[in-house]
Amino acid sequence: MSDAKQHLTAPIAPIRFALALFATICAALFLASSASAAAPTYDSSFTCSVATPCGSITSGFSPDQLAVNEATGDVYVIDIGHDAIVVFDSTGAYKSTIPGSSTTAGTFKLEEEGWVNDIAIDNSGGASSGQIYVVSEAASVQWGGSGAVYSFAGDGTYLWQSDPDSTIAVEGDFCGGGVDANGVPYAVEFSNGLIPLDPETGAATAAPLYSILDDDSCQIAFDSENFSYAHHWDGGDGGHVDKYTPEGTFFGTLDSGANFDVAVDRTSDEVYLARADEVAVYDSLGAPVAGTPFGSAQLSGGKGFSVGAHSTTNRIYVSDPGQDQVHIYDGLPVHELVVSRDGTGSGTVTSSPSGIDCGSDCQQSFDEGTTVTLTAVADANSTFAGWTGCDSTSGEECTVTIGSETEVAATFDLTHQLTVSKGGSGSGTVTGTGIDCGVDCAEVYSEGTEVTLTATAAAGSTFAGWSGGGCSGTGSCVMTIGADTGVTATFDAVPPPPAPPVAPPAPPVAPSPPPAAGKLLANGVAQVKGSRVLLKVRCRGAAGARCTGVAKLTARVKQGKKQRNLVIGKTRYNLPTNSTLRVIRPKLTGKGKQLVRKAGRRGLKAKLVGSGLKNRVVKLKAQSGKKKG
Repeated sequence: MSDAKQHLTAPIAPIRFALALFATICAALFLASSASAAAPTYDSSFTCSVATPCGSITSGFSPDQLAVNEATGDVYVIDIGHDAIVVFDSTGAYKSTIPGSSTTAGTFKLEEEGWVNDIAIDNSGGASSGQIYVVSEAASVQWGGSGAVYSFAGDGTYLWQSDPDSTIAVEGDFCGGGVDANGVPYAVEFSNGLIPLDPETGAATAAPLYSILDDDSCQIAFDSENFSYAHHWDGGDGGHVDKYTPEGTFFGTLDSGANFDVAVDRTSDEVYLARADEVAVYDSLGAPVAGTPFGSAQLSGGKGFSVGAHSTTNRIYVSDPGQDQVHIYDGLPVHELVVSRDGTGSGTVTSSPSGIDCGSDCQQSFDEGTTVTLTAVADANSTFAGWTGCDSTSGEECTVTIGSETEVAATFDLTHQLTVSKGGSGSGTVTGTGIDCGVDCAEVYSEGTEVTLTATAAAGSTFAGWSGGGCSGTGSCVMTIGADTGVTATFDAVPPPPAPPVAPPAPPVAPSPPPAAGKLLANGVAQVKGSRVLLKVRCRGAAGARCTGVAKLTARVKQGKKQRNLVIGKTRYNLPTNSTLRVIRPKLTGKGKQLVRKAGRRGLKAKLVGSGLKNRVVKLKAQSGKKKG
């Protein structure tokens, strides 16, 4: 025994039993997806005693691991007190005993203190379905090897015992086992991982496939897709459970609490975790199942235990070594959901939670209160036409809440394509249900659908008639779809009317000469306000003419000994002729304003010059700021 194993067995000696669920619990136990929060209810317990003998066993019954045969409902319980497997029917009534003395070694070597035992049944439905596998870690003490794996037929006939020294060339202890969804049995080797075995001989068929188990693990369980759940000991208070892919890649930690073993229901892929005094259940997505954990009122606590279940009787079995009993619980009532497919077409229907893939599997049992969503997918050349029997529908989805036996039908119709084309020299559109040609000239219809097409000619065209699809003439085209169909609408162009005669052009009209420009006349005196000159002017000239141009004010300025004309202000103007007096406002330059102020009351003489005006002298006077009294 390794140091690691010695370290583990001391604190877990009182906890000698581990969970081993290899029965296929029906989807009726799929509580996580149920709308009901009810838990499995306690029914009864069974044991071996003087009052209820199990053959020759009337006392000392010490239940350890158990497993359930899905086909028969029989419960197989390891009895370490008598080195035997005791078989009960689904009600807990004794059926038979498989003694360890029937093996080649003459014993299972089922020990109590610190050694782990396991039992598994092949419920795959394959060639070896019903075969029993018993793992005894303590057998390594007897032979100095790696423990032992024993196998029996479903009727208890001894088949073989593994040879740990020659068949499996690894060192360590075999302390657990399981059978995957394909019927392949595995021995869990404490230090090396999973060893696949030949169900006919017990010989190893390969080296350890992957080492998902470390030096603190024994138990393994597989779901329907061969994902595996491995229990890792964290000490005497239990351990955590990890999930791995079929290739052995770590997927995630399911539960990090104080668990003593793990098992999986392969019908619903629910995961069962054994704790000291209860059973916790998770769904296939890792969510806790409603109404669980359960069993705390009956389980004695302080020791591990094992769980199994049977879908036909809807019963759950929990071994309780603290009370030397096996407890029976009734799961939620189960009802069958049956899916049928109607119509001329084809398609598939699948369910969530899983269980129906119709196709091939069109019925499944679910817990009462479970809400099931069905999804229809039409095959090529088919279309989904509708549901019957649903509580509610949304397109391709149907929802039912299981309360009794339920039947649901999905209708698929065979489909054909109608294609519209347009011919002729003209243009137009064709419309009908799903057709707007124009743009959309093809549509897929269910077989037997009646379609009406209407042709509308565009401006400058006329509708000439139909061809194809059994249609003719110029009215509506009405057809019943029975195959892929093509229809042509012909539009002819309408010839345009002859153009009217063109009148000769009118002789050109000579343009009138523009009127002569007017002449701008200005007053001789103008007031200056700030930098603006308020100059009153009038435009004289022919009717329709205008006075336009630039008016400049110049003044004689002495520079040195000479005088010159200096522009002291200017503005643009544009006035009609013969108008009343108007005011234009030339803007003075800084020099201009200075000269006006200097001239004072006598005023500054400036000359008004520019094109389009009559030159004259204008006296510029600064406007007084005082008002007359």
